[in-house]
Parts: sequence; C-alpha cells; structure tokens
Amino acid sequence: MIKQEKGITLIALSIAVIIILTITGMIVYSAKDSIYIRNLTNMQNDIANLRDKVSSYYSQYGKLPAETEYTNTSNLSGVIGANDTGKFLIIELKLLDGLTLNYGQDYEKYKSGNYTNITDLTDIYIINENSNNIFYVEGIKVKQNDEIKMYYTDYTEADNTKVNVKTLDQWHTEEGEDGVTVITNGETKLKIGDYVNYDPTTDKTGNKITETKEDGTVQDRTYTSPAGTTTKGDGEREKGNGMGGQEFSISANTNGWRVLGLDENTNQILLISADTVKTTSNGYFYLKGQTGYQYGPDELNDICKMYGKGKGATGARSINIDDINKITKYDPTKTGNGTVYGAGKISEYGNEVTYTKNEGNISYVGTKNGNGANEDSKTSGLFRYYDQDYSIWKSLATTEKKIYTSTKYSYYPETLTTSKDGQPVGIKTNSKEYEMLFSRTSDGQDYWLASQYTITGAGYVYFGISKVSNGQVNTDSNNGLYISYEYTNMGYAGVRPVVSLEAGVSILGGDGIDRKFCKYSLENTIELNLKNFK
Repeated sequence: MIKQEKGITLIALSIAVIIILTITGMIVYSAKDSIYIRNLTNMQNDIANLRDKVSSYYSQYGKLPAETEYTNTSNLSGVIGANDTGKFLIIELKLLDGLTLNYGQDYEKYKSGNYTNITDLTDIYIINENSNNIFYVEGIKVKQNDEIKMYYTDYTEADNTKVNVKTLDQWHTEEGEDGVTVITNGETKLKIGDYVNYDPTTDKTGNKITETKEDGTVQDRTYTSPAGTTTKGDGEREKGNGMGGQEFSISANTNGWRVLGLDENTNQILLISADTVKTTSNGYFYLKGQTGYQYGPDELNDICKMYGKGKGATGARSINIDDINKITKYDPTKTGNGTVYGAGKISEYGNEVTYTKNEGNISYVGTKNGNGANEDSKTSGLFRYYDQDYSIWKSLATTEKKIYTSTKYSYYPETLTTSKDGQPVGIKTNSKEYEMLFSRTSDGQDYWLASQYTITGAGYVYFGISKVSNGQVNTDSNNGLYISYEYTNMGYAGVRPVVSLEAGVSILGGDGIDRKFCKYSLENTIELNLKNFK
C-alpha cells in the first residue's frame, strides 16, 4: 500500500487565497464606508444641536447668536435655496451654553483672531440671516458607488422652505380691526399705552434690588449724576451734567409702566414709566452748558439703567426722539404740511452750513439757502464748537472752516407741524399714545429725550438736548444748552426710563381693551403676581 501524504492541492490553495482576498476587500470597503457614514452622522448631529441651541438663544434674546459675515460660500451653491438670501454669518459658539460639537474647530482660530482671511476658516459652522439654515463650510465627503459626494448640511437639495426661528408665537405687530397697530404673540393683544405690572425693584429671583453703602447700610439702588466740568472753554469736559450732583433712587414713584412699543430687531416689548422720574429731592434733572450737551444723553441713559434689573427685563435706557417719532410717524423732511422743517431758513432741517473765521467775524454759507455774509460783532469773532471725532471743544481758528448740519425740529403730535391749529394728520388727542406721551406735559411732566440737536444760525450754532414740553416735541426753551459765541444755558425736565423685556415674556390679560393693568410672566417660570391691580 502506498501511503498518501495529507495536504492541499495547488488549485485548492489558489481558491482559498482568492476567497481571503475577496473577504479582505469587503472588510476594507465596509470599514471605509463606515467612516463615511460616521462622519456624515456627526455633522448631522452637530447641525441638529446647533439648530436647537440657536432657537433657544433667539427665544431668550430676540436675535441670532451671529454677527460676523462669512463671504466665501461658492461651494454651497448646490444646497443654497431661494430663502437663503442676505448674509451668511459665523455662529458664535461661545454664546450657546452646554454645546458639544464634533466639528467646528476653526471657531477657536476665529475667536482668537488667529487667521489672515476669514474665508481661510473652513472647519466652521455658519447660518443664513434670513432662512436660519445652518451649513458646515468644509463639508463631509462621502463615497457612493465610486462617486464622491459632498454634504454641507443635513439635507442634500436646496431648501426652498423657510426654516425661521422667529415664530408666530413670539411678539410681533399686526394691524387691528380698528386700524390701530397691536402687539401680539398670537394669543394676547396689547396696544401702545396699556399698563403692565413690571416691578424694577425686584430681581429675577424675587429678591429686593438693593445696594450696600460704604458704611455698611443697605438701601434701595441709586444713581448720582455727577456735575462734571462746570466751566466753559476749550478742551475736554469731565463726564457729568454740567450743573451739580443729582441723585435718583429706583424706588422713585413711576406710577406704573406702560407699553411703548416693540423693538422689531429683538422682538422685545418696550415699556415706559407712566410718569417722569425725578431726583430724590423730588426735583427735575438739570443739564447745563457744554458738559450738559456733550454728556446729556449718556447721563440720561445711566440714570435709567437701574430700572432694567427687574424680573423679565434685559435692560433700560432713556426715551429718545426716535421713540416718539416712531409713534407719531413724524418725518422732518416731510412734515404735516408736506414741507421740510424750517424751509427757507438758515436753520432748515438738513441744511449744511460752512462757518469760517475772517478778520474777527464769522462768515457762513448754507448748502440749501443763504449765500453767506459777514456776521456782525455780536459773535465777537468767537466760534467754539464740539469736535465729535475727538470728543473735545475747540475754537475756530482764522481761515479754518467748520461744517455743521441743522438737526433741530419741533412739532405738535396731532398736526405734525409747529402749529397746534393745523390739519390733524398725526395721532389723535384722545388716544392712549397722546395721553401717555403728551397730555401731562402741561402740568409739570416735561421730560428729556436722550437726543442731541444742533441749530445752524447766522454765524453761530446752538447745541442742545431735545425734550417733550407743553404738549409738543420741542427744544428746550432757551434754544440750546450752549451757543458757539460763548453763551451758556441751563435746562431742566423729568426723566422717563424705557425698559426692554425678554423676547420670551408672556403678558396675560392684555386684550387691547381699557383695563388698568396686565399681569405678565416668563416662559418656564411661575406667573408674576407682583401687585393686586384692579
């Protein structure tokens, strides 16, 4: 018997090698495919997380967590849809709490400024300002059927359906049945002038807002407006009111808070104090001279800031002339009688006047009217002006030229002209808007507007702060706090804080009817029952 050797044939070995190579190829292909899928899933999870965080941020602050424009989006052309209009912005990851991402490492370079061109940053997430669609600039490469395909978001075809974090359940304006604009979130309707039970003295945790003095005593929060520089002349002015130290307390009686309007940029409701706020000695707030003009708006806003610490508030400032004009719909270039304010005068609104010092006199030429002339000796050849570029006061030198634009105007809100007897084209005198802003200014409720103005004159300029007085938007009675030929004036009025409420605030009971107060609450918090208003 011949002994047979055990082993494998060459054919069997070849078949085995082929099978092994085939299996190995399948494993390699499957591994690569798995990596593609994992990368794509990671990006899709990132975008889903970002979408949730961006929506939450918008609900709280009324704006997108993005400001810096990203311009090189040519590689996204295949997924940019009809609604992706306007700018693409870098998402500010630092503003989004509790966020963990798989990609977006170039945001650290962007945050530290460690780049030459912003378009060099590709490992970064961007958002379209109008559609709010989110994209990953670098994209994810996926191989499908031997073809490489790029993914830049969690969908593959251009999205023409707008996905916007601004939803109808957030505050917006609509025209009511009676033609009056209402502010609504789809359930509650508010009108300008409605009362809301906001309390600036209680913070978000329900605690009384206080401050501790140097001697350790605890008192209501206050703000003291400093005098600053009280003398006149060239040079810098120390911040203040130009008059003297004046103290305000958060406990000052405002007689409630009323709806002023809606900030469309932030979707935040604006409230205004029902009455003017006065000093702790129950006096008006005084502004005087160069310092009063230069720092008046800053001081008014600083006084009002302490009223923006209450529950539901994001901050506070002083009312300004733009707030008034938005409600009255006043336009100084086309007043109630269809003409520009001050038409034909050297002080016509928008008139640019060039002042020059020649041989001790001040000559002037306006772009809209007036051929210029040598002014008489009442200017004494002195022309002191405020240089906004350097925040300093200067005297016009011989042959030096200085251009000033006239920005002053005044009007009655019912006629939108300087005459109370004109055609009633503005707000009605029996309206909530009029009652809230104008009706009480004839009995000691005059108030400052945090807005500067200049009046161009024949060889001189008035510098002043606007106010509401005697039922009209007016300048102060002396036509300015300072006149360029070295004349100082003083003005006084009350202060009216404007508070911004968080975009997610809910106001209950405000149905647009005449009721004294509406309760308001914050989403995901208990309802506020601060006072039992009837």
